[in-house]
Amino acid sequence: MTNLLILGSLISGLSSTHLRAEVVPQSPAVVKVATVPNAAVIYWQAFYAIPNLTEEQKKVLEAAISSDKAPVSDELKPILAQYRIAFHEMQRARHVTSCDWQLDMSAGPELLLPHVQKLRDLSRVSLLRARQRFAESEKDAAIDDVLATLKMARDCASSPLLISILVDASIEKAAIDLLARQLPALTKDQQDRLEKELALLPPTVTVATAIQWEGEIFGTWLKRKLEAEIRQQGNSPSTEKLFAALCLSMGVPCNLDPKPEDRQGQRLAELIKTLSIADIDAQIKQLSDDFNTLAQIASLPFDQRKAKVDAFEKSIEAARQLKDKADLKRCLTITVLPSIGNVITREEQLHIRRQLLEQALRVLREGENSLTPIDGKMVRYQKMANGFELNFSSSSGDVILKVGTEG
Repeated sequence: MTNLLILGSLISGLSSTHLRAEVVPQSPAVVKVATVPNAAVIYWQAFYAIPNLTEEQKKVLEAAISSDKAPVSDELKPILAQYRIAFHEMQRARHVTSCDWQLDMSAGPELLLPHVQKLRDLSRVSLLRARQRFAESEKDAAIDDVLATLKMARDCASSPLLISILVDASIEKAAIDLLARQLPALTKDQQDRLEKELALLPPTVTVATAIQWEGEIFGTWLKRKLEAEIRQQGNSPSTEKLFAALCLSMGVPCNLDPKPEDRQGQRLAELIKTLSIADIDAQIKQLSDDFNTLAQIASLPFDQRKAKVDAFEKSIEAARQLKDKADLKRCLTITVLPSIGNVITREEQLHIRRQLLEQALRVLREGENSLTPIDGKMVRYQKMANGFELNFSSSSGDVILKVGTEG
Protein backbone atom coordinates (compact mmCIF):
# COMPACT_ATOMS: atom_id res chain seq x y z
CA MET A 1 0.00 0.00 0.00
CA THR A 2 1.48 3.37 -1.02
CA ASN A 3 1.29 6.00 1.69
CA LEU A 4 3.16 9.12 2.78
CA LEU A 5 5.51 7.10 4.99
CA ILE A 6 6.66 4.99 2.03
CA LEU A 7 7.04 8.06 -0.18
CA GLY A 8 9.02 9.75 2.57
CA SER A 9 11.36 6.76 2.79
CA LEU A 10 11.96 6.84 -0.96
CA ILE A 11 12.76 10.53 -0.88
CA SER A 12 15.05 10.06 2.14
CA GLY A 13 16.95 7.38 0.24
CA LEU A 14 18.08 9.84 -2.43
CA SER A 15 21.50 11.40 -2.18
CA SER A 16 21.36 14.70 -0.34
CA THR A 17 23.90 16.04 -2.87
CA HIS A 18 21.58 15.25 -5.74
CA LEU A 19 18.71 16.84 -3.90
CA ARG A 20 20.66 20.05 -3.31
CA ALA A 21 21.71 20.19 -6.95
CA GLU A 22 18.10 20.15 -8.10
CA VAL A 23 16.70 22.68 -5.63
CA VAL A 24 15.69 25.98 -7.21
CA PRO A 25 14.07 28.65 -5.02
CA GLN A 26 10.52 29.25 -6.16
CA SER A 27 7.11 30.18 -4.88
CA PRO A 28 5.21 27.47 -2.99
CA ALA A 29 3.05 25.33 -5.23
CA VAL A 30 -0.66 25.99 -5.06
CA VAL A 31 -2.44 22.85 -3.92
CA LYS A 32 -6.10 22.71 -4.82
CA VAL A 33 -8.28 21.05 -2.22
CA ALA A 34 -11.91 20.08 -2.71
CA THR A 35 -14.04 22.88 -1.27
CA VAL A 36 -16.78 20.47 -0.19
CA PRO A 37 -15.57 17.28 1.53
CA ASN A 38 -17.21 14.08 0.30
CA ALA A 39 -17.61 11.12 2.66
CA ALA A 40 -17.80 8.71 -0.31
CA VAL A 41 -14.17 9.47 -1.21
CA ILE A 42 -13.12 8.71 2.36
CA TYR A 43 -15.09 5.45 2.37
CA TRP A 44 -13.19 4.34 -0.72
CA GLN A 45 -9.95 4.86 1.21
CA ALA A 46 -11.44 2.68 3.95
CA PHE A 47 -12.36 0.01 1.39
CA TYR A 48 -8.82 0.08 -0.02
CA ALA A 49 -7.45 -0.47 3.50
CA ILE A 50 -9.54 -3.61 4.08
CA PRO A 51 -6.93 -6.35 4.67
CA ASN A 52 -6.49 -9.48 2.58
CA LEU A 53 -7.13 -12.19 5.14
CA THR A 54 -6.08 -15.81 4.89
CA GLU A 55 -8.79 -18.43 4.46
CA GLU A 56 -8.35 -19.47 8.10
CA GLN A 57 -8.69 -15.87 9.28
CA LYS A 58 -11.84 -15.46 7.19
CA LYS A 59 -13.37 -18.51 8.88
CA VAL A 60 -12.58 -17.15 12.35
CA LEU A 61 -14.02 -13.75 11.44
CA GLU A 62 -17.19 -15.15 9.89
CA ALA A 63 -17.83 -17.44 12.85
CA ALA A 64 -17.61 -14.49 15.24
CA ILE A 65 -19.87 -12.28 13.11
CA SER A 66 -22.54 -14.97 12.75
CA SER A 67 -22.87 -15.34 16.55
CA ASP A 68 -23.76 -11.93 17.95
CA LYS A 69 -23.60 -13.08 21.60
CA ALA A 70 -20.44 -15.20 21.61
CA PRO A 71 -17.42 -13.61 23.35
CA VAL A 72 -14.70 -12.19 21.13
CA SER A 73 -11.83 -14.70 21.21
CA ASP A 74 -8.14 -13.87 21.53
CA GLU A 75 -7.44 -15.24 18.03
CA LEU A 76 -9.86 -12.66 16.64
CA LYS A 77 -8.09 -9.63 18.10
CA PRO A 78 -5.08 -9.60 15.72
CA ILE A 79 -7.49 -9.97 12.80
CA LEU A 80 -9.48 -6.93 13.91
CA ALA A 81 -6.21 -5.03 14.37
CA GLN A 82 -5.56 -5.38 10.63
CA TYR A 83 -8.65 -3.23 10.00
CA ARG A 84 -7.19 -0.31 11.97
CA ILE A 85 -6.77 2.03 8.99
CA ALA A 86 -10.17 1.13 7.52
CA PHE A 87 -11.83 1.89 10.87
CA HIS A 88 -9.92 5.18 11.10
CA GLU A 89 -11.24 6.23 7.69
CA MET A 90 -14.79 5.32 8.76
CA GLN A 91 -14.43 7.69 11.70
CA ARG A 92 -13.23 10.45 9.37
CA ALA A 93 -16.21 9.91 7.09
CA ARG A 94 -18.53 9.97 10.09
CA HIS A 95 -17.79 13.67 10.55
CA VAL A 96 -18.35 14.60 6.88
CA THR A 97 -21.94 15.46 6.05
CA SER A 98 -21.98 15.24 2.26
CA CYS A 99 -21.85 11.82 0.60
CA ASP A 100 -22.02 11.53 -3.19
CA TRP A 101 -21.10 8.15 -4.68
CA GLN A 102 -20.94 9.67 -8.20
CA LEU A 103 -23.08 6.93 -9.70
CA ASP A 104 -23.68 6.86 -13.45
CA MET A 105 -27.46 6.80 -13.37
CA SER A 106 -27.60 6.91 -17.17
CA ALA A 107 -26.21 3.34 -17.24
CA GLY A 108 -29.62 1.87 -16.40
CA PRO A 109 -29.39 -1.81 -15.40
CA GLU A 110 -25.66 -1.67 -16.21
CA LEU A 111 -25.11 0.73 -13.30
CA LEU A 112 -22.05 -0.26 -11.27
CA LEU A 113 -22.44 -0.39 -7.48
CA PRO A 114 -19.09 -1.74 -6.25
CA HIS A 115 -19.31 0.18 -2.98
CA VAL A 116 -22.45 -1.59 -1.73
CA GLN A 117 -20.89 -4.99 -0.96
CA LYS A 118 -17.69 -3.44 0.40
CA LEU A 119 -19.73 -1.21 2.68
CA ARG A 120 -21.77 -4.15 3.91
CA ASP A 121 -18.66 -6.25 4.61
CA LEU A 122 -16.88 -3.45 6.47
CA SER A 123 -19.95 -2.68 8.58
CA ARG A 124 -20.08 -6.27 9.86
CA VAL A 125 -16.46 -6.11 11.03
CA SER A 126 -16.94 -2.66 12.55
CA LEU A 127 -19.86 -3.91 14.66
CA LEU A 128 -17.76 -6.89 15.69
CA ARG A 129 -15.08 -4.54 17.00
CA ALA A 130 -17.79 -2.58 18.83
CA ARG A 131 -18.82 -5.86 20.51
CA GLN A 132 -15.21 -6.44 21.51
CA ARG A 133 -14.91 -2.95 22.96
CA PHE A 134 -18.18 -3.21 24.87
CA ALA A 135 -16.96 -6.52 26.34
CA GLU A 136 -13.70 -4.88 27.43
CA SER A 137 -15.55 -1.89 28.96
CA GLU A 138 -14.24 0.52 26.30
CA LYS A 139 -17.76 1.86 26.01
CA ASP A 140 -17.02 5.29 24.53
CA ALA A 141 -14.89 3.74 21.77
CA ALA A 142 -17.57 1.11 21.15
CA ILE A 143 -20.22 3.81 20.80
CA ASP A 144 -17.99 5.57 18.26
CA ASP A 145 -17.74 2.35 16.24
CA VAL A 146 -21.51 1.89 16.18
CA LEU A 147 -22.16 5.54 15.28
CA ALA A 148 -19.64 5.36 12.42
CA THR A 149 -21.36 2.21 11.16
CA LEU A 150 -24.80 3.85 11.33
CA LYS A 151 -23.48 6.90 9.47
CA MET A 152 -22.01 4.65 6.76
CA ALA A 153 -25.32 2.79 6.44
CA ARG A 154 -27.22 6.06 6.08
CA ASP A 155 -24.68 7.24 3.50
CA CYS A 156 -25.29 4.07 1.51
CA ALA A 157 -28.95 5.06 1.32
CA SER A 158 -28.09 8.56 0.13
CA SER A 159 -28.42 7.06 -3.37
CA PRO A 160 -32.04 6.78 -4.58
CA LEU A 161 -31.83 3.05 -5.28
CA LEU A 162 -33.81 0.21 -3.71
CA ILE A 163 -30.74 -1.97 -3.17
CA SER A 164 -29.09 0.87 -1.23
CA ILE A 165 -32.17 1.18 1.00
CA LEU A 166 -32.18 -2.56 1.68
CA VAL A 167 -28.48 -2.60 2.62
CA ASP A 168 -28.99 0.40 4.91
CA ALA A 169 -31.92 -1.34 6.63
CA SER A 170 -29.88 -4.51 7.18
CA ILE A 171 -26.89 -2.67 8.66
CA GLU A 172 -28.99 -0.38 10.85
CA LYS A 173 -30.93 -3.30 12.30
CA ALA A 174 -27.71 -5.04 13.35
CA ALA A 175 -26.27 -1.82 14.80
CA ILE A 176 -29.43 -0.88 16.71
CA ASP A 177 -29.82 -4.38 18.15
CA LEU A 178 -26.20 -4.31 19.34
CA LEU A 179 -26.65 -0.89 20.93
CA ALA A 180 -29.89 -1.91 22.63
CA ARG A 181 -28.21 -4.83 24.40
CA GLN A 182 -25.63 -2.45 25.86
CA LEU A 183 -27.82 0.55 26.78
CA PRO A 184 -28.39 -0.32 30.48
CA ALA A 185 -24.61 -0.61 31.02
CA LEU A 186 -23.94 2.92 29.73
CA THR A 187 -23.53 5.88 32.04
CA LYS A 188 -26.04 8.73 31.89
CA ASP A 189 -23.48 10.90 30.06
CA GLN A 190 -22.89 8.15 27.50
CA GLN A 191 -26.63 7.70 26.98
CA ASP A 192 -27.05 11.46 26.55
CA ARG A 193 -24.20 11.62 24.03
CA LEU A 194 -25.64 8.70 22.10
CA GLU A 195 -29.07 10.32 21.96
CA LYS A 196 -27.62 13.59 20.63
CA GLU A 197 -25.45 11.91 18.01
CA LEU A 198 -28.24 9.66 16.78
CA ALA A 199 -30.28 12.79 16.08
CA LEU A 200 -27.44 14.13 13.90
CA LEU A 201 -27.35 11.13 11.55
CA PRO A 202 -28.28 12.08 7.98
CA PRO A 203 -31.73 11.27 6.61
CA THR A 204 -32.11 8.59 3.94
CA VAL A 205 -34.15 8.56 0.76
CA THR A 206 -37.57 6.96 0.91
CA VAL A 207 -38.68 3.91 -1.03
CA ALA A 208 -41.11 6.13 -2.93
CA THR A 209 -38.27 8.40 -4.08
CA ALA A 210 -36.10 5.44 -5.06
CA ILE A 211 -38.93 3.93 -7.14
CA GLN A 212 -39.43 7.24 -8.95
CA TRP A 213 -35.71 7.44 -9.71
CA GLU A 214 -35.45 3.85 -10.90
CA GLY A 215 -38.49 4.34 -13.12
CA GLU A 216 -36.82 7.34 -14.72
CA ILE A 217 -33.50 5.52 -15.03
CA PHE A 218 -34.98 2.46 -16.74
CA GLY A 219 -37.40 4.43 -18.92
CA THR A 220 -34.72 6.77 -20.27
CA TRP A 221 -32.23 3.95 -20.76
CA LEU A 222 -34.73 1.73 -22.61
CA LYS A 223 -35.72 4.55 -24.97
CA ARG A 224 -32.07 5.19 -25.75
CA LYS A 225 -31.43 1.47 -26.31
CA LEU A 226 -34.44 1.18 -28.61
CA GLU A 227 -33.31 4.16 -30.70
CA ALA A 228 -29.80 2.72 -30.94
CA GLU A 229 -31.12 -0.69 -32.06
CA ILE A 230 -33.34 0.93 -34.70
CA ARG A 231 -30.37 2.87 -36.09
CA GLN A 232 -28.24 -0.27 -36.12
CA GLN A 233 -30.83 -2.30 -38.03
CA GLY A 234 -31.34 0.34 -40.71
CA ASN A 235 -34.41 1.26 -42.73
CA SER A 236 -36.50 -1.88 -42.12
CA PRO A 237 -35.92 -2.92 -38.50
CA SER A 238 -37.30 -6.24 -37.33
CA THR A 239 -39.54 -5.63 -34.32
CA GLU A 240 -38.89 -9.20 -33.15
CA LYS A 241 -35.15 -8.59 -33.12
CA LEU A 242 -35.63 -5.16 -31.53
CA PHE A 243 -37.63 -6.65 -28.68
CA ALA A 244 -35.19 -9.55 -28.23
CA ALA A 245 -32.26 -7.10 -28.16
CA LEU A 246 -33.95 -5.00 -25.46
CA CYS A 247 -34.56 -8.07 -23.33
CA LEU A 248 -31.01 -9.32 -23.80
CA SER A 249 -29.59 -5.91 -22.82
CA MET A 250 -31.37 -6.35 -19.48
CA GLY A 251 -29.88 -9.80 -19.01
CA VAL A 252 -33.08 -11.66 -19.96
CA PRO A 253 -32.68 -13.85 -23.07
CA CYS A 254 -35.70 -13.86 -25.38
CA ASN A 255 -36.05 -17.07 -27.39
CA LEU A 256 -37.79 -16.30 -30.69
CA ASP A 257 -37.72 -19.97 -31.74
CA PRO A 258 -38.75 -22.06 -28.70
CA LYS A 259 -39.17 -25.82 -28.76
CA PRO A 260 -42.67 -27.15 -29.66
CA GLU A 261 -43.21 -28.54 -26.14
CA ASP A 262 -42.52 -25.10 -24.60
CA ARG A 263 -46.10 -23.82 -24.78
CA GLN A 264 -45.44 -20.64 -22.82
CA GLY A 265 -42.43 -19.87 -24.99
CA GLN A 266 -44.44 -20.58 -28.14
CA ARG A 267 -47.19 -18.23 -26.97
CA LEU A 268 -44.68 -15.48 -26.23
CA ALA A 269 -42.98 -15.89 -29.61
CA GLU A 270 -46.35 -15.64 -31.38
CA LEU A 271 -47.25 -12.46 -29.51
CA ILE A 272 -43.84 -10.91 -30.19
CA LYS A 273 -44.40 -11.39 -33.93
CA THR A 274 -47.45 -9.13 -33.70
CA LEU A 275 -45.48 -6.24 -32.17
CA SER A 276 -44.85 -2.93 -33.89
CA ILE A 277 -42.33 -0.29 -32.86
CA ALA A 278 -45.26 1.66 -31.44
CA ASP A 279 -46.12 -1.39 -29.31
CA ILE A 280 -42.59 -1.49 -27.91
CA ASP A 281 -42.83 2.24 -27.16
CA ALA A 282 -46.11 1.50 -25.38
CA GLN A 283 -44.38 -1.17 -23.28
CA ILE A 284 -41.77 1.36 -22.17
CA LYS A 285 -44.53 3.84 -21.31
CA GLN A 286 -46.42 1.13 -19.40
CA LEU A 287 -43.26 0.38 -17.44
CA SER A 288 -42.98 4.06 -16.47
CA ASP A 289 -46.67 4.12 -15.51
CA ASP A 290 -46.22 1.02 -13.33
CA PHE A 291 -43.21 2.57 -11.60
CA ASN A 292 -45.29 5.70 -10.93
CA THR A 293 -48.13 3.59 -9.51
CA LEU A 294 -45.72 1.84 -7.15
CA ALA A 295 -44.21 5.18 -6.10
CA GLN A 296 -47.69 6.44 -5.22
CA ILE A 297 -48.38 3.31 -3.17
CA ALA A 298 -45.04 3.69 -1.37
CA SER A 299 -45.99 7.28 -0.49
CA LEU A 300 -49.07 6.16 1.45
CA PRO A 301 -49.06 5.73 5.25
CA PHE A 302 -47.51 2.38 6.18
CA ASP A 303 -50.78 0.77 7.26
CA GLN A 304 -52.39 1.54 3.88
CA ARG A 305 -49.68 0.08 1.67
CA LYS A 306 -49.94 -3.69 2.00
CA ALA A 307 -53.39 -4.15 0.42
CA LYS A 308 -52.42 -1.88 -2.48
CA VAL A 309 -49.12 -3.69 -3.03
CA ASP A 310 -50.82 -7.10 -2.94
CA ALA A 311 -53.41 -6.01 -5.52
CA PHE A 312 -50.73 -4.52 -7.78
CA GLU A 313 -48.50 -7.59 -7.63
CA LYS A 314 -51.51 -9.82 -8.33
CA SER A 315 -52.15 -7.87 -11.55
CA ILE A 316 -48.51 -8.31 -12.56
CA GLU A 317 -48.71 -12.03 -11.84
CA ALA A 318 -51.82 -12.31 -14.02
CA ALA A 319 -49.98 -10.58 -16.87
CA ARG A 320 -47.25 -13.24 -16.71
CA GLN A 321 -49.74 -15.68 -18.24
CA LEU A 322 -49.47 -13.71 -21.53
CA LYS A 323 -53.01 -14.53 -22.56
CA ASP A 324 -53.24 -11.65 -25.01
CA LYS A 325 -51.48 -8.59 -26.38
CA ALA A 326 -52.64 -6.52 -23.41
CA ASP A 327 -50.58 -8.79 -21.17
CA LEU A 328 -47.63 -8.45 -23.53
CA LYS A 329 -47.81 -4.69 -23.00
CA ARG A 330 -46.53 -5.37 -19.50
CA CYS A 331 -43.71 -7.65 -20.61
CA LEU A 332 -41.02 -5.08 -19.75
CA THR A 333 -42.71 -4.44 -16.42
CA ILE A 334 -42.56 -8.16 -15.64
CA THR A 335 -38.87 -8.20 -16.58
CA VAL A 336 -37.68 -5.00 -14.88
CA LEU A 337 -40.01 -4.08 -12.03
CA PRO A 338 -38.75 -5.27 -8.62
CA SER A 339 -40.91 -7.08 -6.11
CA ILE A 340 -41.69 -4.17 -3.85
CA GLY A 341 -43.41 -5.86 -0.91
CA ASN A 342 -40.18 -6.80 0.88
CA VAL A 343 -38.65 -3.35 0.41
CA ILE A 344 -41.71 -1.59 1.84
CA THR A 345 -41.73 -3.97 4.80
CA ARG A 346 -38.06 -3.29 5.52
CA GLU A 347 -38.62 0.46 5.31
CA GLU A 348 -41.48 0.32 7.82
CA GLN A 349 -39.57 -1.91 10.24
CA LEU A 350 -36.50 0.33 10.13
CA HIS A 351 -38.71 3.40 10.71
CA ILE A 352 -40.09 1.70 13.84
CA ARG A 353 -36.77 0.29 15.07
CA ARG A 354 -35.15 3.73 14.99
CA GLN A 355 -37.97 5.12 17.13
CA LEU A 356 -37.84 2.18 19.53
CA LEU A 357 -34.16 2.92 20.15
CA GLU A 358 -35.02 6.55 20.95
CA GLN A 359 -37.79 5.41 23.28
CA ALA A 360 -35.49 2.90 24.99
CA LEU A 361 -33.10 5.72 25.89
CA ARG A 362 -36.01 7.72 27.28
CA VAL A 363 -37.29 4.75 29.33
CA LEU A 364 -33.85 4.35 30.90
CA ARG A 365 -33.94 8.00 31.88
CA GLU A 366 -37.60 8.51 32.83
CA GLY A 367 -39.18 5.07 33.22
CA GLU A 368 -41.70 3.03 31.22
CA ASN A 369 -44.45 5.66 31.58
CA SER A 370 -42.47 7.88 29.20
CA LEU A 371 -43.33 5.61 26.23
CA THR A 372 -45.21 7.42 23.46
CA PRO A 373 -47.26 6.08 20.52
CA ILE A 374 -45.67 5.39 17.14
CA ASP A 375 -47.97 6.16 14.21
CA GLY A 376 -50.88 6.30 16.65
CA LYS A 377 -50.19 2.89 18.25
CA MET A 378 -48.80 2.24 21.71
CA VAL A 379 -45.47 0.53 22.33
CA ARG A 380 -45.65 -2.47 24.67
CA TYR A 381 -43.14 -2.75 27.53
CA GLN A 382 -42.04 -5.99 29.19
CA LYS A 383 -39.52 -6.29 32.00
CA MET A 384 -36.61 -8.73 31.56
CA ALA A 385 -34.09 -10.00 34.12
CA ASN A 386 -31.43 -7.47 33.11
CA GLY A 387 -33.36 -5.01 31.02
CA PHE A 388 -36.65 -4.76 29.16
CA GLU A 389 -38.29 -5.44 25.82
CA LEU A 390 -40.14 -2.98 23.61
CA ASN A 391 -42.68 -4.48 21.21
CA PHE A 392 -44.62 -2.73 18.47
CA SER A 393 -47.24 -4.33 16.22
CA SER A 394 -46.91 -2.92 12.72
CA SER A 395 -48.74 -3.70 9.50
CA SER A 396 -45.74 -5.85 8.52
CA GLY A 397 -45.54 -7.77 11.82
CA ASP A 398 -44.14 -7.27 15.31
CA VAL A 399 -40.94 -5.28 15.72
CA ILE A 400 -39.12 -6.17 18.95
CA LEU A 401 -36.19 -4.40 20.56
CA LYS A 402 -34.47 -6.17 23.47
CA VAL A 403 -32.77 -3.67 25.78
CA GLY A 404 -30.17 -5.33 28.00
CA THR A 405 -30.10 -9.10 28.40
CA GLU A 406 -32.74 -11.66 29.30
CA GLY A 407 -30.74 -13.43 31.97
